[in-house]
Amino acid sequence: MDSIGGKLNRLVHHDFNMLVSGRKLSEDTITQIIVLSEGAFYKHRMIRSKTDRRPPGNTSILLDWRIIQHIYDLHSTLLSVGVAELAVPPPSDVDVGDNDKLALKITATFRRTLPGLWIAGKWLRANNGTLMKDPEYIALSEEKKRGVEVFKEHPDKISEFSVKTIEFWSRYVDFICALAEAFPKSNLPALTSPLDEDIDMRGFLPLKKLIDTEIATHGQTTSEKPHPNAEHLMRIHDLLEDARILAELPVGFNYVFDDRDALMSFFQEFSCQTGKRSSRSELCTHRGEMA
Repeated sequence: MDSIGGKLNRLVHHDFNMLVSGRKLSEDTITQIIVLSEGAFYKHRMIRSKTDRRPPGNTSILLDWRIIQHIYDLHSTLLSVGVAELAVPPPSDVDVGDNDKLALKITATFRRTLPGLWIAGKWLRANNGTLMKDPEYIALSEEKKRGVEVFKEHPDKISEFSVKTIEFWSRYVDFICALAEAFPKSNLPALTSPLDEDIDMRGFLPLKKLIDTEIATHGQTTSEKPHPNAEHLMRIHDLLEDARILAELPVGFNYVFDDRDALMSFFQEFSCQTGKRSSRSELCTHRGEMA
């Protein structure tokens, strides 16, 4: 069964990556796929029969990780496509130093992924506590049939055996590095009103508290919507802000890596008004050397 599930995961990941990078899926379809995967995890964790809250044996623990792995795979696709698209040189007639033309650096493929990435960032924040408990390691510990001993050298860090978890967060940091390089946060417009995703996701239980807070912070929808290009830049601003918040949590994704101080310095730097681009490049290079 595990073999069949693993093959299916790889097939879904491969196909989703091919369809997203090849611009075969619309913005709405990409977003809906992300939402469905996150909804499945919420349903598994929160909505169970009252007469049988706990499945027999270790089923719940293994299924927890199987769904999280699926979500990691889908999120990783968007992150990988994002890194690739951010490396595409802007059109020759675009002045990269002109803030008014920043949106022209957003490729058509990357634009389609932005709402999905925005929702993914919110889900990572909402589920940080669960993710930092290292569900992959917990699942590996339960699968005694593997006959492989797993252990943690540091109880407060992600186990070195949690390969998929480390792989995902490494990709996340690579993406944030590339995003901050291409779009310095100090040059981006902050959200002034709720995005379409804020409104669409308002009744989505896995993110309800977070979305309600976002709407309360940014106010209600106004009749004057920002220009689509400005909205894209606002999404990018919010992606960087979510990354900063994640990094500053008492137990955040920086605990996955050994270079926690470098990560914290990076997030403090790109969130300030006069960050130095060279340090961002150095961190990206450092992250690549660690992979």
